[in-house]
Amino acid sequence: IPPAWLARATAWFDHQAVATASTLADIPRSCDRAQTLLTLPISMGGAGVRQQAIVAPAAFWSSLMSTVVAGCLEVSMPLDQILEDILEQLNIDPVRKEVMMKTGVLPRPSPHVGLSLAFRNFYRRCPFDKLQRELSRAAEKGIFNHIKSENSSEAELAVLKSAAGRGAGTWLVRTTQFSNQAFVNAIRARFALMPTGIPNSCPLCHQEVDCMHFLHCPKLKGRLLLRH
Repeated sequence: IPPAWLARATAWFDHQAVATASTLADIPRSCDRAQTLLTLPISMGGAGVRQQAIVAPAAFWSSLMSTVVAGCLEVSMPLDQILEDILEQLNIDPVRKEVMMKTGVLPRPSPHVGLSLAFRNFYRRCPFDKLQRELSRAAEKGIFNHIKSENSSEAELAVLKSAAGRGAGTWLVRTTQFSNQAFVNAIRARFALMPTGIPNSCPLCHQEVDCMHFLHCPKLKGRLLLRH
């Protein structure tokens, strides 16, 4: 089924998924940055609540090409137009599209590229077992770069870089014993949000508290157990 036909359903599903995750992590609906980070892969500093609006078009194109290569389907519509529609739904910019052409994920435009045979020959030569992953990752990378380029503070950028580091999200995918409150604060810290139930000023040094304060408060120096 073409993903455009399911656009309203996937938009509703994505909204419900993010709303549920936001409630569990005590993230305000007004915090657009954190709401967006929820939907990014863990490797990009997110929480892995993937958007079906991204997954569905990428999965559709991957399965369509698998069927075309196998010779099980002749598509009457020009495949180049279908591909352009998919890329538009994924908001993949021209720069990222060019990179994907160079790496063999997408074919370059040609007079015959719209034909099933042209795509069949292209993907027979180029592996497409990771096609869905490459397409969805390109779309999510665009969102990640947008978050980095918008008006983020130095602290928010530092936390995002740290959260996207190798192994930084392991605790999200392994069975870890957390209390509900500890999990909420861990997610909020991952998104550069203040822990819940924390006063506006530090009770030790009396400075104004931000999301990073308890990681560098001079009064906590040497009290590693308390800090962590």
